[in-house]
Amino acid sequence: MPESSDASATCEPPRWRLSGMQATDEIAQAQVNLAEPRLGLVVPDGDAEMRLLGLELPEGCRPTEVWSRGADLTAVYEPGDARQLRVTAMWRAAGADEQLPGVRSWQMVLSAQTSLLSSLAELSVRSQRVGEVAEGCWHEGRVDWQHAAAGEVTCLRVCGPAAEGSGSCLVIAIHPDDAGVVEHADGEADARLVRCRLFPRDVEKGVLLRSRVLVAVGPRESQEAAEGWPDAVLRRFAGSEPILST
Repeated sequence: MPESSDASATCEPPRWRLSGMQATDEIAQAQVNLAEPRLGLVVPDGDAEMRLLGLELPEGCRPTEVWSRGADLTAVYEPGDARQLRVTAMWRAAGADEQLPGVRSWQMVLSAQTSLLSSLAELSVRSQRVGEVAEGCWHEGRVDWQHAAAGEVTCLRVCGPAAEGSGSCLVIAIHPDDAGVVEHADGEADARLVRCRLFPRDVEKGVLLRSRVLVAVGPRESQEAAEGWPDAVLRRFAGSEPILST
């Protein structure tokens, strides 16, 4: 990597604090246990909490490397079952945006490869939040919240009740360049369990699969607004450059 890139990276304030397998987003005070990635980011939400970007791994997968750099927190999980799927998960925290006050967002960049000639690759990224659900799908770089057919949902909006301390919305989306589908069902404590199912095909030896999932939390807005913060965040996500390495 060029020297200038290293110098700029060292000047950035640390976003993640690592203590063993426990990591804390120092700005948003979100926490993740890398030894239990299924639990995801535990994010304060008024008097309650949300669990975002949890990773459902094959049985027996274990973390062997963890590190943080700038806004990125990365863990490598070695396989422990017959699928022989090696998984790298990166949680990427976004910086503050003056044009979108009160909005926090994170991405998961998920990679998978296998040492077998071919292996089942499907993985799920899960989030939980109490609220009402609206389904959407990508259409020409924007989200259509009106015409998402069954099996084609790639974006979800979960809005809590418009009451003090809980009047916020959560947006979840798979990048439009990546294959996958978003599903939701009843979860724990009246929360909606949202699963982003990724890599819906086998992976061959020597091939690296990669996908991106976004979650963003912000204030609840009028449903009649022409474009609120959810659409602005999603439009930027759709236009973001592909991630070439973890």
